Amino acid sequence: MINDFVCVNVGDKYSDFYVDALYAGIKRNTEQDFKFWCITDRPRDVNPEIAQIIVDDELTGWWAKLHLFNAGLSLPHKVIFFDLDTIIIKTIDALRNCYTLLPLATLDEFGNPSHWASGVMIMDRAELFYLWQYRHNQNGFHGDQDWLEHHAKGKTEHKFLQDILPDGYFVSYKEHNLMFDVPGDKTHVVCFHGTPKQHECDHAWVKNNWVKELSLKTSANTSENEIKSNIKSFVAYARGNGIKLLSAHWGFDQTINGTAYLVAGGASLEQDWIKLLQAREGDKVFACNGSIKWLNQRGLVPDYGVIADSRFENLQFMQETQVAHWLLASNCNISLLHKAHLSGAAVNYYHGMAISAPEALNELGLNEPVLSAGSTVGLKQFLLAVAMGFRKIVLIGYDGCITENKLHAYHQNIKHDDRQMQITIGAKSFLVTPWLAYQAQEWAKLIYIMRDLDIELQVNDDTLIGHIAKVAFDSTNDVRLAA
Repeated sequence: MINDFVCVNVGDKYSDFYVDALYAGIKRNTEQDFKFWCITDRPRDVNPEIAQIIVDDELTGWWAKLHLFNAGLSLPHKVIFFDLDTIIIKTIDALRNCYTLLPLATLDEFGNPSHWASGVMIMDRAELFYLWQYRHNQNGFHGDQDWLEHHAKGKTEHKFLQDILPDGYFVSYKEHNLMFDVPGDKTHVVCFHGTPKQHECDHAWVKNNWVKELSLKTSANTSENEIKSNIKSFVAYARGNGIKLLSAHWGFDQTINGTAYLVAGGASLEQDWIKLLQAREGDKVFACNGSIKWLNQRGLVPDYGVIADSRFENLQFMQETQVAHWLLASNCNISLLHKAHLSGAAVNYYHGMAISAPEALNELGLNEPVLSAGSTVGLKQFLLAVAMGFRKIVLIGYDGCITENKLHAYHQNIKHDDRQMQITIGAKSFLVTPWLAYQAQEWAKLIYIMRDLDIELQVNDDTLIGHIAKVAFDSTNDVRLAA
């Protein structure tokens, strides 16, 4: 594994933030220790873990990268170089393990294939020191990468990074149209060659990944102010692009024929998904979060894809997925709405936050209904189906409990910091985490309200959610949860 990373920052084109953000991006996206070096013309106010190598100012602009070939620098020989206009968004351990790329690998230039590009390079400097003698021979070359290809081609063994690492590992902000989209599932590194640079981009995925923090927030909790900001941005974009509020279709007082198959990601999905093959004309399949891609992998495209959470990380549930119609909560990060709008699928939104949505809508001068009950996407999905008029509902993958140490059908293990506890309903006991216990309490309350709507509900009685529903519909007594 290559253990040293290096960047170059001379002059005033890039602020010190660029150096810190690149270092932090590497730190968040590799599991093994590393050393980060910055070749610079003066001391920089950056993270103290960054080793600064001060050089003279004889080489300016992009030509300062030629210092990489200076044998006099106290820089390790085997290094990975990144331009500062780079965002790392996923693990780069595969890149670090590419010893076969030595002595030199560069990018294949975006938009100009089969030409060397120096935005990302792996090199053994010891085999490239001969290039230092040509550092003043700059005339006639359009930048350092043109110079490098001219002087090293045929003398040093060279490979293109894109030929070794998977397709899509490296992408260009400009060439891959990320001003109108978000990076795909396969993308690990985004290059901002030319303009604009990162500080000029207002996209949420840029703001969430181009930061100095050494760990990104992954908590389920999102501040009220953040949620309100999401809602305002979401509604503004939706109204400006003709995306309609779902309330126009709601009908708590009316029903539609057909069955709503509601799919969540619980472990029972692996055995129960076959029920979807019973769907007939007029029936609709709803799927939320990770269950969407799970169904796609089995050749099924849900009629509705539902996402309710405020976090940017939920964008992963939309990457390389297919649905006919997206139903997004207005508190979703704006990147999700951008992705849905550009996907070619139909899109509607709904307001789902009990406190934040009314406050945000009031500040916007809007009086619109809020589907406020339920704090999880599974419960929201159930409410949406009922609100749209469905009275025959089949729940699939609605577990709400831990089964064989699994929360999901797609092999997502229980987090080690998730405390486990037991809930008992009558004679049945279920293993849950605290947030699952809270969801069970919400479900128990919600299901009693729904009984008055004459809902015909099919459930898996072996799961906590299913058992609560069965008890509620079979009894006039309250469902009692005992911890």
